[in-house]
Amino acid sequence: MTAKPSPARNVPTQDADTDHNRHLVGRKPSGGGPTQDADTALNRQPWYSPGLNFSCTQCGNCCTGAAGVVYITEEEGRKIADHLGIDAASFFQLYAEHRYGKWTLKERLHPDRGYDCIFLDFDKSTGKALCRVHAARPTQCWSWPFWPSNLKNEKAWNKAAKNCPGMRKGGHARQREKNSGQFYPVEQIRVILEKNPPGL
Repeated sequence: MTAKPSPARNVPTQDADTDHNRHLVGRKPSGGGPTQDADTALNRQPWYSPGLNFSCTQCGNCCTGAAGVVYITEEEGRKIADHLGIDAASFFQLYAEHRYGKWTLKERLHPDRGYDCIFLDFDKSTGKALCRVHAARPTQCWSWPFWPSNLKNEKAWNKAAKNCPGMRKGGHARQREKNSGQFYPVEQIRVILEKNPPGL
């Protein structure tokens, strides 16, 4: 089985110094925060101004696939360590590595799925993906799919949604249907965008 790219992890490319980000749509570093597309540059409302729908389906696609990176800050590492009941030094030694000048979570190679986040598990009875550190997961994880690269335009959102069933739950507000996922108004999306780490 060929590993599919996973949306919520960045993937290093051949030129790791200038383009070490990963996503289904082949992101390039954006510097974090909201992406300036043609509409916002002209003071128009972004394409997602009617709001978007998203509900995690626990498919696990954002946590597995081709080799990638989940960047973490030292503060996030300490938070995860506390969640696991270990000291920060042990956490960074056991679960993280320094790549591209930043801390990232380690991965495990799975014979069918590709590279799993070190904290990814699957419920044997339901097949649903589980995160062992969900309550303390890094910003890069909890902000998915509201990354600048996905919100650049509707085409980018739809491309990312091909591997994320939670993003296909109703699309933007004008396409909403009953039981179509949690609705995110544009104001909430902007708040999430501002919290994203650089390069998503």
